[in-house]
Amino acid sequence: MWTTHLKFSAPIFIFSILATACAKKDDHSDADWIYVNQSKYKILIQLDREPYMDEIFKENFTLNPGTKHVLEIRNDLGFPNMQVPDFRSPYQGQGATITVNNKVFKITSPNGIAHTINYQSRKLGDNYFQFTYTFTNEYIEKLLEQKQEQTL
Repeated sequence: MWTTHLKFSAPIFIFSILATACAKKDDHSDADWIYVNQSKYKILIQLDREPYMDEIFKENFTLNPGTKHVLEIRNDLGFPNMQVPDFRSPYQGQGATITVNNKVFKITSPNGIAHTINYQSRKLGDNYFQFTYTFTNEYIEKLLEQKQEQTL
C-alpha cells in the first residue's frame, strides 16, 4: 500500500524539486535608489503617490546637507537581461514634491529625480542595478530661482 503511495508521490516530489531548481533567476528586478545631498540645503522629498504605493514607500524623507538616503526596491517581476532603460524611477509615474527653504516644487518626468536618465547607474548583478541621484548647490539654487509649485 505504501509502495503505491510512493509510486505516485515520488514523481511529483522530484518534479517539484526540478521546477524549483530550474526557475528562471532573471524573473525579478531589483534596484537601489540612492539620493545624495551634496548641497548646503535641507531637502524634503515626498512621493506624489496613489494610495497603493504606500506598500512600497512607507515614508517621505529629508536629506540634510552631506547625507544620503537609500530606497531598496525588490520586485518579483522582470524579464531576462534587463538594462537601465527597463527601470523606472520611483518618482517617474507620480512625480515628486521637493521642499527647500519652505518653497515647494513639483518635479515630473523627465526632470530631476522623476526620470532614470538623470541618475548615474551601475549594474550590481543580474537584473540588479544601483541608481544614484546627487543634489548639488547648482541644482537647488536653480530650483529656488523658480516660482513655487513650478515644475523643474
